[in-house]
This record gives sequence, C-alpha cells and structure tokens, in this order.
Amino acid sequence: MQVFSIFAYDIDFALDIRNGDSFTVIYDERFLNGEKLKDGPIQAVEFVNKGKTFAAYRYTDTAGNSDYYDENGRSLRKAFIRTPIKFARISSHFNPSRLHPILHTIRAHKGVDYAAPTGTPIKATGSGKVIFKGRKNGYGKTVILQHGKTYTTLYAHMSNFDKKLAKGGTVQQGQIIGYVGQTGGATGPHLHYEFRLLLQNPNSCDLPNKLVKSPSSFPRRALRLPRNKASQDSQQLYIGLMSGTTTATPSSWQIGNPNLITEILSIPVVCDFRRRDIAAGGQGAPLVPAFHQFLFKTRPLAVLNLGGIANLTLISADGKITGFDTGPANTLLDSWIKKHKSETFDANGRWAQEGSADADLLTLLADHPYFKQTPPKSTGREVFNLDWLQKNLNKLERPLLPVDVQATLSELTAMTVCDCLHSSMFSHPYKQLLICGGGARNADLISRIQIKLPGTEVTPVSTLGVDPDYLEALAFAWLAQQTFENIPGNSPQASGARGPRVLGGIYPA
Repeated sequence: MQVFSIFAYDIDFALDIRNGDSFTVIYDERFLNGEKLKDGPIQAVEFVNKGKTFAAYRYTDTAGNSDYYDENGRSLRKAFIRTPIKFARISSHFNPSRLHPILHTIRAHKGVDYAAPTGTPIKATGSGKVIFKGRKNGYGKTVILQHGKTYTTLYAHMSNFDKKLAKGGTVQQGQIIGYVGQTGGATGPHLHYEFRLLLQNPNSCDLPNKLVKSPSSFPRRALRLPRNKASQDSQQLYIGLMSGTTTATPSSWQIGNPNLITEILSIPVVCDFRRRDIAAGGQGAPLVPAFHQFLFKTRPLAVLNLGGIANLTLISADGKITGFDTGPANTLLDSWIKKHKSETFDANGRWAQEGSADADLLTLLADHPYFKQTPPKSTGREVFNLDWLQKNLNKLERPLLPVDVQATLSELTAMTVCDCLHSSMFSHPYKQLLICGGGARNADLISRIQIKLPGTEVTPVSTLGVDPDYLEALAFAWLAQQTFENIPGNSPQASGARGPRVLGGIYPA
C-alpha cells in the first residue's frame, strides 16, 4: 500500500500495470526485545513499469517532515495524483461515441469509470474547493472540486459523502471525500471520474483520460470545445488533429486522414494548421506561441518545448512575442539510443549521464548553418538526423564510444537552447524557464540547461498545474477552437507570416 501512495502521482495502478512489472523495496522493521512488532516506513523503492524505472527515496528534514524524492532530489508530489481510488480496474474509458449501457443510445462518455466494491473510499486527486455536493441527474451522488482557476474534477455515482465534506469547504489532496456506490444511471458499483480543464471562463473543455483510437490505430486526442462563445450550455465535441509533418517549409506535407477520423467517430475534425501560415509567407511553425501567451500570464515568459525538435516561446515584459526552433532535441537522442541499445528513448537521460561530451564533435555539430540563422526560423528531422550526425562523426577520423556521442547530443541541445536565451536579441531577464514536451522528463538534459542558466529557475510546466504530456494536445484543441470561432491562431512575429491568419481546415461530421 505504501508503494501505491509513493508513486500515485506517476503511475495509474488501475491502468498502467503490466505483466512483467517489478519493484524492489528497502524498508524499516520495528523490533522490541528482539521480537518484530511491525514494518516501518519505506526508505527507498524502485518500480519498473512498462520498461520505465521509477525510483523514490525517503528524506526527513530538520523539522521532522518526511517525504519522497527522486534521484535528482525533486519531490514526487505533483498537483494531481493519477487515480482517486486504490487498486480498481477500468470498466469504461473516455469515449465520445459510447453506446450508453442503460439508454442504448450513442452518448459521449466524458470520463473514466473505476469499478470497485461499494464503500471503497474515494480520494480527492488534488487540493481544492468543493463547488458541488449533491445529486446530479444521471451522475447520482456527485462531488465537484475546483482546483484554482484552471481545473475541476468530478466524482460521481457515490453511495455516500464523507461526513466532513461541505459545499464551499476545502479539501486536501488524498483526503477522502466519499465512497463508491451505484447511484444515478449506473449498472454496477463504480466511480465515474472526470478531469476538466477550463480553457476560458465560462467555456470549458474536457481533458480525456485516454487517446481516442480508430481501427486504423492512428492516435489522436479529442477535447471538448465550445460551439458558441456566447452560450455556456451550447457545446459540441470537436477534434483538433495534430498531424505529423513529413517535410518542412517552403512546402509542408501533413500526415493524417481527417476524412477517415470523421467518418469513424462522427465528430468534426480540424487539422492542417500549418499551410495557411505558409501561404501567408510564414514558416508554418512554431504554432504554439499564441497558445502559450493565452495560457500563461507571467511576463516576461520563456517556454521551452523539448520535443523531437526544441522550440522556444519568448514573451517580453511589454507583451511582444516570438518563437522559433532552436535545433534538435529528442529526435537525435532517441535515434542514437535506438541504433545502439534498441531502446526507444533514453529514460531520464541515464545513458547520456554515463558518457562525456566530446568537444571536437560538439564543435562540428554546432557549426551547422541553422544555428546562425536569425528568427523567424524552423527546422525538422529532414535536417537533423542520423545521416547528418554520421557525416560529422566521419570528419573526426577517430572513434567515439556511443555513450559519449549520446552525451554530446544532449550537450548540443542544451547549448543551442541556452545560446538563444543568452543572445542579445532576447536579453530580457527570464527568471523562469518553463519546460514541456517529452524532454521535460530527461533529468540529464534539464541539468545541463540549468547549469548554463544559473540565474534562471528551470522548471516543468507541471509546477503550474499543467501536465507536460498534455500541453501540446491542449494547444491543438485551442487552435481548433480559434478556427471554429474564425479567430486567427498564428503568431506572425514567430512564424514570419504577413499577418494574423485563421488556420486549419474543418471536416464536418
């Protein structure tokens, strides 16, 4: 049970557990006069889930407060835990086109159902305020919590509420708020749980707990967006499709079949956001600076997305915005470790940490003309790939250990990002650099960036209550909303377009 609580922020023990997962625990045992009384707290634990290793270490401060931290000293606590009840099974996933088990009609299932025995305690996944407690139509006995200005969570079909729970009161993360039941429209005891993101008040969108998948196995995230800005109740389900880009500007080929997705799911799709910006003289990228400006209110602001390619959003104190790709990030790191270790990514940057960056190779790589270009600019895998890397390795005329190449690639990403931030063009004192994308989980890469930015706090966007894994999906949902409402979604200062443009094409259901 302690292991569940320690990793509740990172592992969904109802959804993520797989055959072959394992864990190792170091824990205290309490003895009196040579006789064991009970087990004490866990001092260290390692959990291997789906091939990814999670580690936690107990630390007690001078005030006697104990908590768990990862190997880099970061607290494991986050804004939300993954599951509201322990050791349940998923009986129904998020599904915009589910056949309702009672009404026998197609109705969107906007949350996740956790099947569990009646009376199982339900815990608040995050600290917040109780804004609803009572019966709510088919939801039965329901609790809704407000978490700041950004999120709400809903817990439905309860048998009873906790006696201490009161509307208008506050709850702490992990506090029991009620118990599993079967009230409302339910065919068996379970908890219906929804996680909702408020993109703008009063309109909102529902953040799905799973990817919506079609028979073609092409994944996409579906978010609930407002149909009409003037009406709080008039809402429609849309999909903002983030299609893959096979080639960059001046031409852009997008992967994805919106016609097939619309046909299978009977949901309108918005996609192909880049080409209108390109038609207006822009790069068609980056697309997210306008969304960052909308979502984060801190000024000046710096947001770094560590995806396949690293890109920066910079917003000055007076609101001027720019954004551009700094160069390669995960695309080279992932490709190199896959070639040499048959792994899809360097978990936590551990392999790179074992190596040493090679100064000569770093100089060769950093000499690419792209790094000398001034914004607006964008790049992609067609420029930075293994062929390009191999050509530079051949120039060395001496062998390097693969692990040292990995360390050099990590150093290249950190260096090119920080060079842009140090540039006189962008000399605003950025006291905080927000990190998102898959690279936010690469401790080696984050450490290298932090060392190069001693006066800047380098922190993941999760510290502001936004999951780094969802930020890009949220951005494309927002872009879809802009399209439906005929509002420009590009940032001309970032892309180089001649002006603001409404992006994307709509494929009606």
